[in-house]
Amino acid sequence: MYGLVNLALLDFVEHRFGAETARDVARLGGAPPEGFLRMSPYPPGTTAKLVRAASESSGVAVDTLLREFGMHWSAYAMRTGYGDLIRLFGADLPTFLSNLDSMHTCLAASYPGMSAPSFRVSDVTADSLILSYESQREGFTSFVEGLVLGLGPLFDLDVRLRLVEHTTGADTRAVFLVEFAPVTASVPTTG
Repeated sequence: MYGLVNLALLDFVEHRFGAETARDVARLGGAPPEGFLRMSPYPPGTTAKLVRAASESSGVAVDTLLREFGMHWSAYAMRTGYGDLIRLFGADLPTFLSNLDSMHTCLAASYPGMSAPSFRVSDVTADSLILSYESQREGFTSFVEGLVLGLGPLFDLDVRLRLVEHTTGADTRAVFLVEFAPVTASVPTTG
């Protein structure tokens, strides 16, 4: 993955656990002495190593940590120069999620060799949708859960999601039921 992801992870750790823990995670996770460079690719496994270091340093389970990091990602992206790009790809949650692959294609021009996950949206209603996620990377499904939850405030929505299908191996595939409602209304609950 590119340094941008690792920088965002360390930013999350610093906000959640403090600067000292972030420094420990960077050291234990094998960050280069000069720090991560946003536009530079890093070897496979670098981000996973940082996540494991963050989990060990904080005592928070990896899946919980990834979910919280996913929630942090949206706000981080907005404040580090990607806000206009996010708004360009959707004025509402279903449209934005439907355009994630297109956004990743545009980002690939700046991040050569980027191996982005794929997202597909189906069965859109006024308050729900089905989101399918596929990735060559194993272990980031909880991050995607957090990412979708973290998008809620950007669109003034309360969001809930439920994992309805999940396979791992050479390729990871997950299907989520995403339910959403304006922050002033209650989110529907399915059984």
